[in-house]
Amino acid sequence: MAISASVPTLLLGTSNVGPAPASTPFTHDSAEKVAALLDCWYDLGGRYIDTAAQYGETKEHGAGGSERRLKEAGAGQRFVIDTKVYDPPVHDGAFADDKIRRSVDQSLVNLGSKINILYLHHPDRTTPYEHVLRELDTLHREGKFQKLGISNYTPEQTERLCEVADANGWIKPSVYQGNYSAIARASEEALFPVLRKHGVSFYAYSPLAMGMLAGGKQKESLEAAQTLPPGSRFHPESRKGVNFQKSWFKQENFEAVKILNRAADESGIAPTALSLRWLAHHSALKAELGDGIILGASSTKQLQETVSAFSGGPLGATQVQAFEQMWEICKDVAPRLRA
Repeated sequence: MAISASVPTLLLGTSNVGPAPASTPFTHDSAEKVAALLDCWYDLGGRYIDTAAQYGETKEHGAGGSERRLKEAGAGQRFVIDTKVYDPPVHDGAFADDKIRRSVDQSLVNLGSKINILYLHHPDRTTPYEHVLRELDTLHREGKFQKLGISNYTPEQTERLCEVADANGWIKPSVYQGNYSAIARASEEALFPVLRKHGVSFYAYSPLAMGMLAGGKQKESLEAAQTLPPGSRFHPESRKGVNFQKSWFKQENFEAVKILNRAADESGIAPTALSLRWLAHHSALKAELGDGIILGASSTKQLQETVSAFSGGPLGATQVQAFEQMWEICKDVAPRLRA
């Protein structure tokens, strides 16, 4: 079992990698667990890792917890690593003064390796694009990172950022990281045309809509979802669980999952595999344009199963039509970026 060359680039996401002990628990919270995860990823043919200065942040240990765990596991010796400029809860002002430089320098220390793609995690609406791009261009010329990426920018913000970069001859974003799945396709409407115009690749995060597209009867109604066990991503025992429910527990999404479950029953293909194969072969993602998919995993077994799903190839016409029906039902409640 290995990663298929016919699908978009696959990257291992590490938002669930962090320190311990901590008030915020992480799935992979020890050097041993992280090493096992990375060994599995390497054996599957994975060579790319996505992290962020904000991942693994805790009150006890501060920011950069995920980056430091990756360093402890020697990730930089085997993998190409992307990270993101530190982004506080209040995004405005995050890129002012020398904050970008300080964040990048700290990430380089945390990782102990080179940075491939450096992302702006969220838009800073108060710091002028000219200041942000000038600083990034300087850091790029100093060899601090290889490529510039952006994440969670609106189509209008993306267009403006690219225009400013072009007008001044500064480094321009070449990768965009965004929320994209079979029930989160709003980016196809206005964002993808901007990206294609400027030659920017798209990396999809949340390819299974935070687990909604893993299917199962518990994702078919609000009542059934209340039986999810403690510790699950959507359980209201945590603030994240409450936020995930607000984002995804909508009647339209439950109806879409019913269609997915029926397609899985009829085809004998698991909902997860159907969803990932649709994303790889029938969505707006194009391997030839450098697009990618960021995968998360709570265990090595889950990671193996996820990668294995991509080996099935394109879906049949009946399954593809089921995904179109799903989108028709839930497109009005799909997540959309706002300036």
